[in-house]
Formats: sequence, structure tokens, C-alpha cells
Amino acid sequence: MENNKKTGFSLKKALSSRRFRYGSLSVVFTAVFVALIIGLNLVISAFDVTHIFSIDLTDEEFYSISSESVEYLESLGSDFQVTVHFCCAQDKLETLTTSGYNYIRMVHETVLAFAEKFPDNISVEYFDVTTDPKYVDKIKHYTQTTLNANNIIVEGKYHTRVLNYDSFYMIAESTGELYAYNGEARMVSAITQCSIKEAYSVVFTTGHGESFPTQLAAIFDDAGFEVVTADLMTLTDEELERTLENARIMVICDPQYDLVGYDANDPNTKDETDIINDFLNDNKSLMVFVDAGTPELPNLQEYLGDMWGVGYDAHGKLTDPTHSVMNGSNGYQLICQYAGEDGGAADLLHDTLTADAKTVFGNAVRLTSSSSALGAVVEVSCKTYPTATPATGGAAGEYPLIEISTGRTYGENNALLYKYVMLCGSTDFVSNDSLTSAYGNREIIEAAARMMATERVSPDIDYKTFTDTALTLESGTAETLSIIIIVVAPAIVLVLGIGVFIKRRHM
Repeated sequence: MENNKKTGFSLKKALSSRRFRYGSLSVVFTAVFVALIIGLNLVISAFDVTHIFSIDLTDEEFYSISSESVEYLESLGSDFQVTVHFCCAQDKLETLTTSGYNYIRMVHETVLAFAEKFPDNISVEYFDVTTDPKYVDKIKHYTQTTLNANNIIVEGKYHTRVLNYDSFYMIAESTGELYAYNGEARMVSAITQCSIKEAYSVVFTTGHGESFPTQLAAIFDDAGFEVVTADLMTLTDEELERTLENARIMVICDPQYDLVGYDANDPNTKDETDIINDFLNDNKSLMVFVDAGTPELPNLQEYLGDMWGVGYDAHGKLTDPTHSVMNGSNGYQLICQYAGEDGGAADLLHDTLTADAKTVFGNAVRLTSSSSALGAVVEVSCKTYPTATPATGGAAGEYPLIEISTGRTYGENNALLYKYVMLCGSTDFVSNDSLTSAYGNREIIEAAARMMATERVSPDIDYKTFTDTALTLESGTAETLSIIIIVVAPAIVLVLGIGVFIKRRHM
């Protein structure tokens, strides 16, 4: 028994022994400790991907209402009277799940937070869509929408909006997964649209093979605009007047066919450039998005160049191996520099961005500028780094990526009135993958919307991500970092290891 005690394992002796400090036992303990850390990390990561378990469900996090939202909603005055209807009995809300998670509960908590903040302006009601057909028919009469249990109805003084629960979330285009909660912005937008008698709208043109980026439309919707689409050539004069009456911004995104121009053989045919010009003459604005795949469009190019002094070099694709990043399904995209004089229209598009914020342009085309027949001032808001080169030839240099042309007129009492044309040399700029919190694209669009419609536009409200955004590195920086990780760091470890080995051999 005494011998067993002498030869038995003693943790205290092992920890203080020379073998533990310098020998293989220390390696074992280190390996076990690292394994425990990795295991803990995996467990935490497993909970993290479910979103609902990783988020902070406190008033300071997802359900807080910013001071900007409070100040803005209070400015609506007596028009701010809203009832929010849930199409489900209150006791059943907790049972409605999507993919096993109750995202509906988060929306419910957000609505209750708004009702608590504005008890005299917002009321909340519940009804069962399956057992109350009279109410369903009433709402359908106003909204022309078929209701289901996943709908929320915001009924205001002037308008009624029907929302889906998923509209309160941000969905990644590449994976289809929810990655952020946009509850505050969605509620402010819905309240605004229901509380303004004649809400502003944004018109996306159709009829020329254009695209309709859903996240771009959502940004305008969050800002309080009604989003509509219109083929300017097929509308009657009355329909056209009605469509454009309250519109503040027209968007031409990724056109594949030219605008219809003047036809000398048929003077009764509408001239689309005249329609657009009349729209802008009413102190309204235009956004145009083209890229390296946009063909020659003579009528559109002539109008933009002659009247507004902006244009694009068709097929003049810009590349920059040094200043680019990989952006989901869009591949490598250029990183821009910000430009524009302080306080000017070009500067206002990005003045709220931090200095190191990255704004990306995929399949970008070189933009051009010329004199404007209207006397508009043309400025560059975003440009490439000096390492960019055009496919059509030319030296490496800084090339425009976003141009904005500003026209001025005088209104009553000699008040200055502005109208803008913004030309962007990348349609990927407004893709869903580019309009995430990882890049500055979204904030530039939001700033442009505020600048082009200065009255009753919802404040810029950030959505709240479920997980941290991954680090985005420019290709040149990534190459340097790869060399450090692959070559330099192992070399340093090897030298230190040899040094420790030699030292121990002589102890």
C-alpha cells in the first residue's frame, strides 16, 4: 500500500515537475485546453446560426425606437393616427413559426413598442382572418389584397397598407437566409405612407428590358415612397399624368433597348425623352443605372449628354485587380474613392459614410461628361483608384463611377429649386448583395433619395444584423495578408521553435 502511494499519480507533482514544464505533458494539457476552447466555440456557433437564440432581445436592441424616428413621427402632427391589425388572434401569435422559429413574435414586440411610445397615435387590434370574413372583405376592398394569417394591416388616416412578416427582415440574395431585422424602418415607412394624403412615389420605367432590383425598391419603400412601375409609352395621357403627378424620382435601371424618340414620319407618336424632360422640368429627378453590358442607346445617350452633360462609354468596362473585392454571386467588384466638393451634391451622397467604408461597383463601365444645354453642374461623386484601366483602351487612372448633374430654377419668392440626374456606371451597384450593411451602396442610395425629395422622407434607420458582418478585404490587401499568413508567420514560428529547442538542449 505504501509503495502504491509513492508510485501513484499526483496531479500536484505533475504540474510542478520539470517534465510538465518542459516535456510532452505540457503539450497534452495545451492540446486539451485548445480542444475545449474549439468545442465551446462550435457550440456557440451552432446556436448563433439559428439567429433567434443569438440575438439580444432587450429594449436597447431590436425593439428600441431611435430619437430620429420619434422626432419624425411627431412631425406628422394630426395626420398620425394609425391602427395596426394582426390577422391572427393574439394568443395564437406565439404558435406561428417559420422554419421552426417565431419571427412573428419579433414583429409583434416591435409594434407593441411603437404603441407604447405613441399611445395616443397607435392602437393595436387582433382578428382571426379565418373567422371574420366581414373584416377581411372590408380591408380587401381598400387594398385589393387577399389576406392570410401572415399579414399585418396598417390602417392610417388616409391609406391602408398590408404587410407580410417577412418584409420586416433582410434576406441575403445569395443564400436566401434572413440576416438582419428591419422592424423600426418598416414601421416608420408604413406609418408615413398611411398618414400622408398624397404620398410621394418612385417610378421604375419598363418596356426597355429594364431590371427591377427588389432591395432597391425596398430602400425607397422604407424612405416612405410608394414604388410603382410604368411603361411610359403604353399609358394614356390621363394615366401618365396620374402616375407622374406625385412622383419625385424616376428610375431607369439596366435598359437593354432605347427610348422611343421623335418620329418625323409620325408626329403623333410620343417621344419618351420629351416625357422624361417634362417630368424633370417640374423640379423632379432621374436615376439611371448602366454597366459594361449596356448597349449603345442613342436616344437615351443623346438626351443625357446634350441636356445634362453625363454619359457612358458603351462596353468600356473598367478593371482594377488591386482595388476590388469578392461580393457574393457578383464576383469581383471595384472599390471606389469618394469625390466632390464639400457641401456639393456629389459630396452629399456619401458625406455620412466613414472614411474606410467600401462602396462596390460590379461590371462597371466608364462614364463621360460634357457641357450641359441646361447649364447643369456635373460632379463626380465616386471614382476608381488610379490603378483602374478601361477595356476600350487608355492609360490607368481615376475614372468616374457615379456622376450627378444638378439643375437649378427659381420658384416663388426667388426660392432656389433643384432637380438632379444621377448616372451610375454599374447595375450591380443596386443588386441585393451590394445593398447590405457590408458596403456603402445602400447609404448612397438613401442619401440620393433624401436629396431628391426633401419633404416628408423617412429618416435613415439602420437595420440590425443577427450576426457580425465578415471582414471585407481589397484584393491587393488580401494578397499581402496571404503572404504574411502563409510565409512570414510560419517562418517566425519556426525560428522561435528552433531557438527554444536549442536552449532546452543546453539546460
